[in-house]
Amino acid sequence: MATIYVPKGTTDLSGLSISDGDSLVFGEGSQTVAGIDLSGLNEGLSGISVLPSFTGSIGSPSTGPLRADLDSGAGKIVYNAGGGSFFYQPDGDDDLCNEIECLGAGTLYLLGGGTVTLLEIARGAVHISADVVVATIRQTGGTVTQLYKSTANTNLWIEGGEFVTGRGFSGTANVWGGRVVVRREDTGATLPTGATLNIAPDGSVKWMGGNITTVNAAGPIDLSDAPNAMTITNLNISAKARERSRLTSKYAAVTITNLNEYVGVADAATPPPTGT
Repeated sequence: MATIYVPKGTTDLSGLSISDGDSLVFGEGSQTVAGIDLSGLNEGLSGISVLPSFTGSIGSPSTGPLRADLDSGAGKIVYNAGGGSFFYQPDGDDDLCNEIECLGAGTLYLLGGGTVTLLEIARGAVHISADVVVATIRQTGGTVTQLYKSTANTNLWIEGGEFVTGRGFSGTANVWGGRVVVRREDTGATLPTGATLNIAPDGSVKWMGGNITTVNAAGPIDLSDAPNAMTITNLNISAKARERSRLTSKYAAVTITNLNEYVGVADAATPPPTGT
């Protein structure tokens, strides 16, 4: 288990001696790095760190993504590049990456199958495609774009930045800040749907999908461009949020089965009882 510093100018990782449990550090350079299929390692890598002085590309559309498990020990990618791009696919005996943290100015592309247990983004951009599973997303800044052909979310915590997705969510989406846009893509066979959506006063949601079971809204929700008939079964919304929301669509019928408008302390996570 060694820490391997990728020398400046290195364009092919296959020339380095990389073993199970090793960690990689991209310290500086602006080159494109290839030779990056590490999926044959039995236990995968323990970490990948990309520092601000690296502005190149790890992987590319032509050479493919860096393919490796990161489930050995902490199993974490820290992407803090000063620019450039990182093409990554969780691939190996478990097809798993425990955690990815995006702090820099580069763009991370998640490709192929596999699972990322936790994705945290404070800066930069993340592009999620193919059928990669991202179990939990925590976003405080930057931008995230998720294509329909990826796997639907189960746990979202959006506190800042912009999150644009073609997929719905089966668990709970918490929008404490920033802007969330949920929309159907032309290639999508079905509309994205949602279970429980919590919107705090500093958050906002543009919803162009299908049905939602429960919305607890202390911040605005915009349904004005919903393309097909949709239903919100339970809408608990503050008076201030309703003033800022658009609850009808220009294109289709919107049905709100149970509406509870309240005045008082805004708590999107736990709506007040009816009548308060």
